Amino acid sequence: MKLLMFRHIWVVVFLCLAGCSKLFPPTIPPAPTNVVTTPGDTTATLTWDMAPGVTYFAYWAPSTTGLTPDSCSSNPLCLAATNVTSPFVIPNLTDGTPYSVTINGRINGGPGGPGTTAQPDPVTPRPAGSSGLWTTGNSLGSDLRGLTYGQIYNNAGAYLGYGFVATGASGALQYSIDGTNWTSIVNPMSSTFYGLANTGATFVAVGAGGALLYSSNFAETWIQQVTGIAAPASTYDLYSIYGYGGGTFVAVGQKGTIITSPSGVSSSWTLQVSPTINNLWSVTYGNGVYVAVGDAGTLLTSPDAATWTQITLPSTPNLKGVSYGYVVIGSTGVAMPTFVAVGSGGAVYTSIDNGVTWTLTTLASAQLNAVTFGAFSGAAVVLADGQFVAVDNAANVFTSPDGLTWTNQNLTPGSPLYAVIHGQLSSGAYAYSAVGAGGLSVWSQ
Repeated sequence: MKLLMFRHIWVVVFLCLAGCSKLFPPTIPPAPTNVVTTPGDTTATLTWDMAPGVTYFAYWAPSTTGLTPDSCSSNPLCLAATNVTSPFVIPNLTDGTPYSVTINGRINGGPGGPGTTAQPDPVTPRPAGSSGLWTTGNSLGSDLRGLTYGQIYNNAGAYLGYGFVATGASGALQYSIDGTNWTSIVNPMSSTFYGLANTGATFVAVGAGGALLYSSNFAETWIQQVTGIAAPASTYDLYSIYGYGGGTFVAVGQKGTIITSPSGVSSSWTLQVSPTINNLWSVTYGNGVYVAVGDAGTLLTSPDAATWTQITLPSTPNLKGVSYGYVVIGSTGVAMPTFVAVGSGGAVYTSIDNGVTWTLTTLASAQLNAVTFGAFSGAAVVLADGQFVAVDNAANVFTSPDGLTWTNQNLTPGSPLYAVIHGQLSSGAYAYSAVGAGGLSVWSQ
C-alpha cells in the first residue's frame, strides 16, 4: 500500500514538472508607469512609480526612438542596468546626442514584463551651466572665497558622498552634497580662507596671514597647521592652492609667494624662489605644467613647482583665476590641452601649447574672478566634451567650449562670485557650483 502511494506521489511530481508552469505561470509585472527622463550633463535621470516586490531593469541606446527591452538585445549600442531604483542616473552619456530609454520589471527572478518608453523620447543630455539651468542655493552668510570638490564625511563620521566644500571669511567652512543645501563644518580657526584643494582623502585650506588647515578624513574634521617656513613669508596671505595632480600641493599668495608640500601637513612646506613680487591669485596644473597668475599681468609656468618662468603678456590685467582642461575638437575628436586665465577688464588669456604662448579675448565684464573646466572623464581619457566656466563681480556666468568663444548665460545680476568648480554630486549627476559675497551660492546641473 505504501509502495503504491509512493508511486502515485512521483507520478504527480513528474506531471507537475512537465506542466505545472502552465497551470501556475510565473507572475509578470505590468509596464512601469509615469516613466520620465530629465537631461543632465553627460547624464539623464530616470524616474518612475516603483511597485513593491518588483526588480527593475533600465535600457538605453543613442540615436534611436522607441527602444524596447527586446530590441535592446539586437542593438550593439544598447546598454542596460539591473536592480535599479527611482531615481536612477544614467551615466556616461554624450552631451548633444539623443537617447531612447525604456524600463521593465521582474518578480522573483521571473521573466521581464512589458517595457515602458521614457518620456521625452528621445532625451538629449546637455552641458550644465547654460542659461536657465542655474539655481540659487541657501545663503551661507559669510563671504566665500575658496571652493573644491571631493568625498565628504560629516562631523559624526558618516559618509555623505560626493559634493562641494567652500570656505571664506571668519573661518567659514561649509559642505553641500546636492548643490543647494549647505551645512557648516567645525573650523578651529577664525581666519579668512581664500583657497581649498584636495587629493583623495586629504583636504587643505589656505588663507590670511599664512593660515593653514588640514583634513585627512574627507573633510570630516580639520586641524590647524603651520607651514614651517621662515618669516616674513610665513605671515603672507595665501590666496590659492592646487592639489589634484603633479604629486604635490602648491599654494600661492601675497608678494609672489609660492610654497609647496608633498602632504600638506605642518612643517612639510618649502618656500620656492619666485620671479615676481606681485600678488599671485590662482594656481593650476595640467599636462605636466603648473601655471600661476597674479596682478599686473603676472603669469608664471613651471614643470615641477620649484623652477618658475615668467611669461610676458601683451597687456597687464590683474589675473585672478586660471584653469586647465582638454578641449575636444568636434571635427577631429582630438583632445587639445588648454589653459585659460581670467582677470580684470574681462581679460581671458588662452594657451594651447603648455603655457608658452597666450591668446587674448576680452569679455564684457569689469572683473572676472575665477574659471574652471568641467568634463566627464574616464580612467585615462576624456569621454565627453567639456567646457570652461568663468564667473565675475556682477554674478555673471560665462561658458566656452574652447576658451576662445564665450557666452554670457545671463544670470540675474547680483553679488560678486569669487569661485567656481565642477564635480559629481552624490546622485551621480555632474554639476557646477559657484560661491561669492555674502554667502551667495549658485549651481547648475
